[in-house]
Amino acid sequence: MKKLICVLLVIACVAALAIASADSKGSPTGGDLTGATVETETSGRDSTYVPAKVVPQTPAVTAEITEVSDPTLTKVVEEIGQNPTGYFSQVTPEVGEDDEVNEVVELHLYNYQPGSGPVTLNLRFETPYEAGTRVVVMIGVADANGNIVWKAFSGVAQADGSVTVTVDEQTAVAVAKDKALVAIINK
Repeated sequence: MKKLICVLLVIACVAALAIASADSKGSPTGGDLTGATVETETSGRDSTYVPAKVVPQTPAVTAEITEVSDPTLTKVVEEIGQNPTGYFSQVTPEVGEDDEVNEVVELHLYNYQPGSGPVTLNLRFETPYEAGTRVVVMIGVADANGNIVWKAFSGVAQADGSVTVTVDEQTAVAVAKDKALVAIINK
């Protein structure tokens, strides 16, 4: 009789556990996680289990380019349009009078966390670039006074026609928190 009661209790506990697991909605503090990497180890000859270490994964950093819609940025784009290479040759020695400005669009950076270091962006424009083409990627961010401060980066076109550029942490933080422009200049 005792064995029967023990078996029934075990069955009841397993059923309750199964129901609780099915209804589980996860940790209320883990809502911002997109996944986790679980690392397990075994140690020694007897393969004793060592507890797992859970490494949270944050969302991937993504860049998006759009038509310029911000009024402050639109004024800058109009200035650039009057004399594109002249404008950029005054901003940086990376650009000469004979270079060609192909793109000037708004740049948005999502999920970048300060302290993450440099980030490599893959920018896809309306017109694809020939693979291996080296370009100057100008990134302009509005300062506290609304003036655009430009920085030049070296970019290279990929096989899919996009342009890849690595941006330093300071610029990535500025782009992630505020409005920015990106211009592509062919040498």
